[in-house]
Amino acid sequence: MTTYICTCGTSIITKRNIDFEKIKGIPLTQWEKYGTDIELIKEQVLSELQNISLSQDLNDTSAEIKSLIKMGLKPNDRLCEKSKNLIKSCKKWEKKAKC
Repeated sequence: MTTYICTCGTSIITKRNIDFEKIKGIPLTQWEKYGTDIELIKEQVLSELQNISLSQDLNDTSAEIKSLIKMGLKPNDRLCEKSKNLIKSCKKWEKKAKC
């Protein structure tokens, strides 16, 4: 089993016309209040991904998904998605810590 770490791709939400207006612009610290809305969006994204034909619809996903497919992601592999804000924070911390 391989573990992949990548940012969360959101292009699939816009390319597949999934409505996310209720949570757009809401800070992650407040997402707990929007649990039902977020779960609905997750379900819609998962449904889209399950019904996607990779040979035909790959460009209608996200750069992250395309990269994972090109790297050979398999069903039993592990995927750790990180938000871009978290990655930016880690990079700032690394610079301060001189890593």
